[in-house]
Amino acid sequence: MARWRGKALELLPEFSAQIQRLDNPYMVWVELGHEFKRAYESPMNEDIIRRFYTYADWCWCQRQKELWNSVAVCFYEHLPDRRAVRDDMPRWLSPDKFRDLAGLFEWRLGKDEFAELKRYYEANVGMYESNFGRTSKLARRKSMRKGETSEQVRK
Repeated sequence: MARWRGKALELLPEFSAQIQRLDNPYMVWVELGHEFKRAYESPMNEDIIRRFYTYADWCWCQRQKELWNSVAVCFYEHLPDRRAVRDDMPRWLSPDKFRDLAGLFEWRLGKDEFAELKRYYEANVGMYESNFGRTSKLARRKSMRKGETSEQVRK
């Protein structure tokens, strides 16, 4: 089984039928993108949203072009399309990732709308730290209790 498929099944098991029948990660992102958008409908499904972003981060960090490119053009590029998702972006995208994706966002939105998105993101960037900061600090503390140094934990 391809690693991308295994990771998708691990993180998004409720969509296993779709994941199993799709041929590549591009198709997974296109098809499951609809499910991601549905997670923002009332009531918002925080758990599914978190798992989609976790899978997106995993794909983004892979060396295979098929993985990082598919998540960029089939998922991240479309985040600003819906107001609810756009308004939630500062909670899920680190400042580094936002900078990495800025060109895609500007291409998709145009210069003026991208400038508005960038202002909004920068004004709300603290949402990312409050969403992930405590988690990563807790993981560092737990690892250090197991005898690792803080330098080992950061790697």
